Amino acid sequence: MEMPEKIYISPWDEFLKEKRCKDPGFFKNLNSEEDWLKLEKEFIKGGGTFGRIEISS
Repeated sequence: MEMPEKIYISPWDEFLKEKRCKDPGFFKNLNSEEDWLKLEKEFIKGGGTFGRIEISS
């Protein structure tokens, strides 16, 4: 019996990719620590986690 391959994703990375897809200049607007803190709060408020999540293929 073959074991499914383990794949890990980072919800934080996926969140940032989604933001960048919606706005190609997204990272240019993050100029201060305060901007990053607001972004992190938005991520956490949406139920995000900074750990990795294991998924099987």
